[in-house]
Amino acid sequence: MIDYISLEKYAKEISILFVEDDKGISKKMEILLYEIFSKIEVAFDGNEALEKYCNFYKANNEYPDLIITDIRMPNMDGIGLIKHIYKEIIIIIDNINDI
Repeated sequence: MIDYISLEKYAKEISILFVEDDKGISKKMEILLYEIFSKIEVAFDGNEALEKYCNFYKANNEYPDLIITDIRMPNMDGIGLIKHIYKEIIIIIDNINDI
């Protein structure tokens, strides 16, 4: 059995980037996620998600804790998104080593 009180307590500080091109599914999932998490960014394709991912870092000096993404989407699919995010993380880590 899930202990929802503990889940809410620990999930409150977890940030999520949710990516789904189907607006109906996206809205339903956003409502569900807000029942547990308080920091949620929603994007409708990989390009928008990458932009929100980078803006989240600029605003918070950290990346979202969890990314939930659809695979098949217009403009950039979920695999392309994860590849771009992986490169972004490597670049920042590499820049930290140069300091």
